[in-house]
Amino acid sequence: FAFTGSYTIPFTTMNNLYISATGTKTLGGNTTLQKGLSLSAISALVLECSTYNLTVTGTTTINGNASLQKSNAGSLVFIGSLNVLNGGILNLSGNPSVELRNGFTLQQSFTVNSGTNTWTFNTNNQNLSFGANGAVSITLNCNILISGAITLSVTNTGAAALTWITKTIDGDNASSKLLMASGTSAPIVNYQSSTQPMATGILDTSTNLNTWIYGLNNQAIKGGASLVAKQVYRNLTLNGTGVKTLQGYVSVLNTYTLTSPATLALNGFTLTNP
Repeated sequence: FAFTGSYTIPFTTMNNLYISATGTKTLGGNTTLQKGLSLSAISALVLECSTYNLTVTGTTTINGNASLQKSNAGSLVFIGSLNVLNGGILNLSGNPSVELRNGFTLQQSFTVNSGTNTWTFNTNNQNLSFGANGAVSITLNCNILISGAITLSVTNTGAAALTWITKTIDGDNASSKLLMASGTSAPIVNYQSSTQPMATGILDTSTNLNTWIYGLNNQAIKGGASLVAKQVYRNLTLNGTGVKTLQGYVSVLNTYTLTSPATLALNGFTLTNP
């Protein structure tokens, strides 16, 4: 659909769907794409899912001034990778549930209006990749669930990428892992939830160069169960306000920063910074 103006898409099962030009194109029912979805525009273009569910089997690419919008509840399932590039917009103000099976790439600075429902990463090991077009700052205001014995790797492919996670991130399996991965530059996560990250599963913040920030007031800090099984952070920053409370034993390999008025409560554990 490469024409200007609003239009209701008449088909609900397709191989590839390509939309360009301008205007709002709206799904006409629950839609399954057996291959890919491509949205690309120089001027404002919107694919509105409305009340309907969307499943994309192949790659989804949102490029330029194009927007994928879900202004009502429901579900979005991305079996292939989801890529938001060069000014593309993801607007999920209707709070749909989102399932991803092959990763999520963002290449520009903005707050992803990701709604308040849960984004579930499942089935395969995946990348949460930011910054290919340079320094970026990404805010994810959704709950994140790593489902099953898989690894979700936070990868910085640009310069000084900062990822803000404002809700919870957790697993549902002892082997569910969030990995701060290697990339062009060291990834940085500013965690903004009061609940400790990855209460179930593994938070791997030591394998590669990275920085983990607890930047909200009154937060629970992920720790290890014993002195020989500490939670190891490469670089750890505690800032914002309130009390940061250890939930286990912690070791910081490189730089540990505690910035007032934030304070640290050991809670019977230890934090070491050799």
